[in-house]
Amino acid sequence: MNKQRRQNFQTLLFSVSFCIFFIGFFSTQALTTKVSKKIGFFALTLVYSTFTFFLLISPWICKIIGPKYSIAFGGLFYLIFISSYIKIVTWYYLLSSALVGFGASLLWCGNGVYLIWISPSEKIGKNTGIFNTFFLSSVLIGNGITSLFYNYYNLSDAMVFTVLLVISAVGEIIFFFLDNIKSSQHEEEATKTGKILENKNESLDTKTNNEGSDLSMHEEESLLDDDDDDNDNDNAKLINSENEEIDKEEEEKEVELKMKQGNLSPIKSKKTQNTEDSNSQPEEEQYSTLYKHNGNGSVPERKEKSLLDTLKEQFRSLFKLFFSFRSLFFIPILVSVGMIQSIVYALLPSTLPKKDVPNCMVAFGITNFIGSFLNGLIIDKLGAFLDNIMSTIVATIGCIVWISKGDSESLILVFTTFLCFGFSDSANQTIAYSLIKLLYPKKLHEGVVFAKFVNNGTAAVFFFLFAYLSQAIGIYIFLACNILTFISAFVIRFKYSN
Repeated sequence: MNKQRRQNFQTLLFSVSFCIFFIGFFSTQALTTKVSKKIGFFALTLVYSTFTFFLLISPWICKIIGPKYSIAFGGLFYLIFISSYIKIVTWYYLLSSALVGFGASLLWCGNGVYLIWISPSEKIGKNTGIFNTFFLSSVLIGNGITSLFYNYYNLSDAMVFTVLLVISAVGEIIFFFLDNIKSSQHEEEATKTGKILENKNESLDTKTNNEGSDLSMHEEESLLDDDDDDNDNDNAKLINSENEEIDKEEEEKEVELKMKQGNLSPIKSKKTQNTEDSNSQPEEEQYSTLYKHNGNGSVPERKEKSLLDTLKEQFRSLFKLFFSFRSLFFIPILVSVGMIQSIVYALLPSTLPKKDVPNCMVAFGITNFIGSFLNGLIIDKLGAFLDNIMSTIVATIGCIVWISKGDSESLILVFTTFLCFGFSDSANQTIAYSLIKLLYPKKLHEGVVFAKFVNNGTAAVFFFLFAYLSQAIGIYIFLACNILTFISAFVIRFKYSN
């Protein structure tokens, strides 16, 4: 199986596994406030609060065990959470809510990194759309099954949640069949970038030869430069940075090899040679930050970072990201995603009869399913800006419909609201993943964590607030956030897309 087919297969397997796995969780989450209203709001707050907190350390764990096992290990806590609904025991129910927050931080950090790694830059929007199509279809499938169980088979809560637990366990097993990615994203991106530039040059040379062109060398170089202008701006910095990192790694390997052979005069790189005159520091001290002696002065050993140092470095990197200027424009999009989660899974279901909740979630799942695929294509062909405009308009229509509904129990208006929110949610999810690679190309782990931190932090806050706020206030807040989302997408489109 060639590389392209392998990537396509892994994208499909990855998407299907998440679809099956989340059939159980989404159905369970939608019924949380109906099983126990007060405790339900608190349990969801606990889930997303611990999720947000543990996102600060999940990148470190993900880097150690890899995205595959980060996903698989995190998924185990989801199964514990679903099992707590079979028979509600308050202490176990709340404990499982806290644990699933920790598991979710691992699963979603691994998810974002894995999806970006298996997706070439030119297919990130398409693959994100494919993933979200399968992933969000679990809302449709899961709630459709739950609706049948409650409305036609009259099954007990214990039986319903047992079936959901078994289904999710199947998805958990599939996680272990994903490829175990060990290479870094920068190496993959460097390889991809080099091949694109090489193929472009070969294609242009072939075209020139076939047409029998008599272009001079100067004219041919100009043609090549014109063809690559659009890519050079995006790739030059990345290539230079990656070349420096590769040079540094090669230099360190040569230095270590030389030292082991007994020669304590490390081989210097070109960069070191160029700056040697301006740097009076002795050679042995120049490498003291990289190596330490083993006690007898014979074979130097490479210094290893402690766990504490690694975590400190991770925290500094994340907080720099939180306060970066570009993150300021990304936040409203992430807040919108978090608010939709709290509205759809807590605020609106708390006002509906239990038997109607699965039906409404089916409506939400339909537009999630269709919208995810369409949004991926729209982003690839027309860009994230247009997709965000559509998302904002549709979400605004949903807000207006729900506000106009008032105290009416019309299921048509309720379904319309869920349909609108389903499309908006799928669009914002797809846009968010696409923008991570645009805004944070060299900090993918941190970018994924930042997105999930804001997203789930927002959901946690509003899960708590919606236990006390009226529906109207919640909808008005979400409406205002949609306007900010539109402005943010506009700024990102014209400031960072080139």
